[in-house]
Amino acid sequence: CWVCLVTLLGYRILALGAKTCDLRELCANIHSKKQSEFEQDLIFCGFIALYCPIKKQSKTVINSLNSSGHDNLMITGDNILTAYHVAKSVAIIDERELAILSKEKVDGQEKYLFKKPDGTSIIEIQISDCNQKEVVNISKEFNLGITGDAFQAFAEDFKASKSLLNWVVLNTRIFARMSPKHTQH
Repeated sequence: CWVCLVTLLGYRILALGAKTCDLRELCANIHSKKQSEFEQDLIFCGFIALYCPIKKQSKTVINSLNSSGHDNLMITGDNILTAYHVAKSVAIIDERELAILSKEKVDGQEKYLFKKPDGTSIIEIQISDCNQKEVVNISKEFNLGITGDAFQAFAEDFKASKSLLNWVVLNTRIFARMSPKHTQH
């Protein structure tokens, strides 16, 4: 998909929408309206792809931190594919492919899946029967990434399995679509 390709190149994608409204009424009541009222019944107008260049000194700083034995990771509100591009560009991660941890319903059961950016499933993790050894092996082959919502769900579902939860936190290098509520775990 076009959006996936562009985000893998480091672009941020914004969707544009419009709707007709009475300007006088809008101006008179703007402070009493909720954001959701402005965001409903929009007509899709297209996408804008924005490129924000990485600061020149960023890769040098990250390389210095890597050389001094620090484990670097990225926590961002950006899309996970944009974050993957940036993390690779500044050497937070190496050239291995990305494996994204997500929670999905498969055959009527909730499972966690590591997937490639194209949606290809790499490994399934059942909440009731998790083989931690399989999960550990995945980090040898892939750079690991997770979104804020998937991280929050994973932290809640695996709070009894501290070793697996700690392993995921320590081996994931890209935490994307994170918000302050996600970082409380």
